[in-house]
Amino acid sequence: MPDRHYRALSSGSLVKDRNFYLFTALAASSGVREQLTQSVVLKGMAASRQARLDAAVKDCAPQPACLTEALLWTDVEIGAAAEEFVRLSATESFRVLVAKHLRPSGRFLRHGALSDGELLGQSWTDGAKAMNRILRVYALGEPSLYPAIDATGLATQGEAFKALVTETLAVLREGGNSAVFHDLALNFALTLLQLDDRENAAFYPKLDAQQNAAAVQFAKTVDWARHPYSAILVLGEGPSVAGQKIGHFGKLRLMHAARLYAEGKAPFLIVSGGNVHPARTPLNEAESMKSELMSRYGIPERAIIMEPHARHTTTNFRNAVRLMFRYGFAMDQAALVTSSSAHSQYCESDKFIQRLHAELGYLPMTLGQRRSAFDLEFKPLLISLHQDGLDPLDP
Repeated sequence: MPDRHYRALSSGSLVKDRNFYLFTALAASSGVREQLTQSVVLKGMAASRQARLDAAVKDCAPQPACLTEALLWTDVEIGAAAEEFVRLSATESFRVLVAKHLRPSGRFLRHGALSDGELLGQSWTDGAKAMNRILRVYALGEPSLYPAIDATGLATQGEAFKALVTETLAVLREGGNSAVFHDLALNFALTLLQLDDRENAAFYPKLDAQQNAAAVQFAKTVDWARHPYSAILVLGEGPSVAGQKIGHFGKLRLMHAARLYAEGKAPFLIVSGGNVHPARTPLNEAESMKSELMSRYGIPERAIIMEPHARHTTTNFRNAVRLMFRYGFAMDQAALVTSSSAHSQYCESDKFIQRLHAELGYLPMTLGQRRSAFDLEFKPLLISLHQDGLDPLDP
């Protein structure tokens, strides 16, 4: 079971920690990194991949794709490394890693019912596929899940990009970033996000201690039984006019949510939305919504929780559940989600449920009764704690 008091390890890179927590934990755990560097299987794989990259550097055509393709993980490599993780799981250092970090973190919860070896193997597989996704989107220019807002801004064709990729790899290799078999591909993926200014996963690094500090403290004092709902989740709506902080429907959502709060429906409003619309906007939906609730409606800061990372309706729910768990909410109590009437109807549609399964692989909540054209009950599900590096801007 996940532990809400679990203290996460840090690599010094929040983007890495959020997208690739397995690799953060591997590097920080005593004895584990040494075993990875000594593994005959993984050393052989690293040598084979190095030879493949050297050949690409030497013989690459004018287009830069072959350099990146040399770093992609093949299905055979992914499977062989997964089998090696299963073998290594029998050692004491790996058993400690799983027991003290991987399981209590909740970040691998979809694999929680598996044995230690199977959990490690599947988590590695997820990480390798996440690296491949970043390389394919941000170096090969392949479509992202939502190209209108998440596509690469790098010109991924021609000599200029080939020079950039070549220089990037040279800098990484010069810095000794390939001690473990996965290091070079991992650091190349992270550097691509940095070069493309796509480190959204690292926005608001001190969310609990800064933007949500008052709410975190207030949550410790709340008598949950005094309220029909634990929270009111307000779904963001990206502005359609340049320079506008909150969309027209978003303003109406806040007006209605403030009314629900004044009626005592819940002790907290959770405002959810990242830096989404228009693409690469510097404005954050949740931050703008929090400011509007305080300045226009007089909602106290302690009653507002910012969820500033969600980029889609699917992750509005998922990310809100993560904060509710972390802040000590009564997880068996129902919450309300409020939105525009059409959007609210969409949230209980078969189409949205299918999308949740397709994009997250699970339901982050169970839906309850409809309370108005705008409001729908839901109960949070802990499976939401599972991290998903296939969406690197909000894993």
